[in-house]
Amino acid sequence: MTKLRMMCLLVLLVAAAGLTVSGQKIETIDGVRVVHNQGKGKWGKSPRIRLEKVRTLGDIETMDETVAFYMPMDIALDASGNLYVLDTGNHRIQKFSPQGSYIATIGRKGQGPGEFVYPYSLAVDTDGGLIVTSPYSNRIQFLEKNGKEVRSLAVNEQITRYIRFFGPQYLLMASERRTPIPGEEDHQNGLEPLLQVIDREGKFIRTIGKPKDFDHGLINTKANDIAFHIGSNQDIYVTFTNLNRVEKYSPEGAILWRADRKLDYKSDKPLDKGRIESSKNNISIQSPKMNRCSEAISSDDHGRVWVITLDRQLKEEETAHTSVSISHSDGNSTVTMATRSEGEVYATDAFRLDVFDPEGVLLGQFPLDHFADIILISGDRLFILDKLRRMQVIEYRIHAIN
Repeated sequence: MTKLRMMCLLVLLVAAAGLTVSGQKIETIDGVRVVHNQGKGKWGKSPRIRLEKVRTLGDIETMDETVAFYMPMDIALDASGNLYVLDTGNHRIQKFSPQGSYIATIGRKGQGPGEFVYPYSLAVDTDGGLIVTSPYSNRIQFLEKNGKEVRSLAVNEQITRYIRFFGPQYLLMASERRTPIPGEEDHQNGLEPLLQVIDREGKFIRTIGKPKDFDHGLINTKANDIAFHIGSNQDIYVTFTNLNRVEKYSPEGAILWRADRKLDYKSDKPLDKGRIESSKNNISIQSPKMNRCSEAISSDDHGRVWVITLDRQLKEEETAHTSVSISHSDGNSTVTMATRSEGEVYATDAFRLDVFDPEGVLLGQFPLDHFADIILISGDRLFILDKLRRMQVIEYRIHAIN
């Protein structure tokens, strides 16, 4: 065999098996670049950055009313670096300076203009305007920077997860996933596209992202739960909370790459399929059980992608959740939310930050010593929100290592 033929054969073999470089196996599947990160990252034992904890805002034991958050569900930054904390359980937004000083309270409990009922999502536009979603009153509210409500949109379906400004004209939100009802065998349930683009009047524009099909309605609904982030150039980053899967999309919605990384627990398959049972007067739905892989995603000015990842599964005493009670009387509905936890555990080693390069290659990992639900990055400032345990915002500084 000639040397040229041997080289051609080697190229074909590599193309068939996928290219493995520095702990990553890179292949093309259905025209999509897929990166299988097999180690702890390209940086190895010599990370190019380090994280410095700067301050925390809030604590369940604080006596300072301005930072006495209860179930804070979201955070946002404006162009001046001011931090906004969506203090869901207190029906308000708390605004802080870049130095962490309290500036103002926006909103209060109620159904009127500029009032909230357990708001869930918060975003700040380039001009400082705010958008707030209140799933339990089915409203999207637009506020001026001073908190005055400009207008609101009524939505017919409950808003799930988060909504974000998407360029000057649009909004981006995760799709609503319908749980199958008894008697339905259609596995297409839960297979709605990952994201929906709507205009600022609430009109549907287009969808983005393809879910994974498990040929099972309940599993499709659970497995395709996502968190997303819009980068400074309007690229869209998605992490699947119950699958080992991270994706990047162009502003037009074309998938640019998909990546996974090494996890020390089972992922991408349910531990059980769940079930739906019905009787004459009752419907019981048991959700599929899946290991949780991630919580949130963000990106920095260098195009690096940061994902809050579960280093291990939470122990029973570490788990926490919200409970929702809705009562009806005289034609009015009353919503009550509360936090529930199995134990008073406020520190953990279960979370880490995975950092990918702009092409999906894992660079490094940073262990965390606290609970982490939301991540937000601006410049060299990195914020992590603990929603249900200490109910606080932790601010870090990203330092480059030469």
